[in-house]
Amino acid sequence: MNKQQHYMNPRERSFMIRSKKAFAALAITAAVGFSSIVPFNVLQVLAATNFMDIDGAAASYKTAIEEMAKQNVISGFSDTQYKPNQNVTRAELAKIVALALHVDLTNTKKSDFTDVAESAWYASYVAAMVNNGAMKGEGNSFSPTKSVTHEQLVEIVAAVLKVDTDKVKGLLGTAFTAGKLASRGEVAMLV
Repeated sequence: MNKQQHYMNPRERSFMIRSKKAFAALAITAAVGFSSIVPFNVLQVLAATNFMDIDGAAASYKTAIEEMAKQNVISGFSDTQYKPNQNVTRAELAKIVALALHVDLTNTKKSDFTDVAESAWYASYVAAMVNNGAMKGEGNSFSPTKSVTHEQLVEIVAAVLKVDTDKVKGLLGTAFTAGKLASRGEVAMLV
């Protein structure tokens, strides 16, 4: 006890202790609440602005990539690399389309694909996209690391949106090229 508390009557001391406890509880609650909100938003903004490879040749995708990173729809290979010109894989596409277009990730049955382990980061997205009817495999294989063509990208997005493929193809405009593999930047821009 400090000198001031020593000279307080028991009632004042009790009030002061209760006040300190209430203040401590309020401070802890505020700190926990604040820390659970602010760092998440700060991390989202940092994740979107730290990609060093979305300038230059990939500048046309920059806004789409930044926005989708802020929404946690896409992520990079590191804090500074998104690799926008790299071909998108079926697993990556399943995640991006499922999150961006709000495909239901609940109540999805486990896939029967032998090349999609339950522990794989993309397993729930693949299951959701297959259950939605937007993606399918060949037999027991999903081929998660296989690249996606522009036609396949258009078909998958059109299936989720339940629109004609020509409408989605129109969104790609002159970037659409039959047989061309779709890049991660093109997917971000389209979706």
